[in-house]
Amino acid sequence: MNPSMEASEEPVSNMQGPIDYERIEDATGGDREFLEELVEIFLTDASERVEELKDALSRGEAETFSRTAHKLKGSSANMGAVRLTDIARDMENLGKTSSLNGAEALMEPLQEELVRVRETLQQMLN
Repeated sequence: MNPSMEASEEPVSNMQGPIDYERIEDATGGDREFLEELVEIFLTDASERVEELKDALSRGEAETFSRTAHKLKGSSANMGAVRLTDIARDMENLGKTSSLNGAEALMEPLQEELVRVRETLQQMLN
């Protein structure tokens, strides 16, 4: 259980929040300093990846779009950002078809979920 959770709160596995705290705990071993570093790197990288996805989409570069989504999927999975990982996976698969039909419709949910993830991670650190 996340140490910052109140005893009355549901376990993370039963929550529909944007972060799987067990995944982060496994990755950091409970090292707060390491967690802060990972969060900072992840949030910077994820924001850059979103911009790269927008650029690839606007240029119609399906391969670049897929490759960028793959990178975002991996870093999101490592941070326990479950829904963000799923959206990035869908984007990656779409890019692999060499068609970006429907990709634009995934950008808004991706960006909204990144905001949720960012807020959750920042709250976790406070």
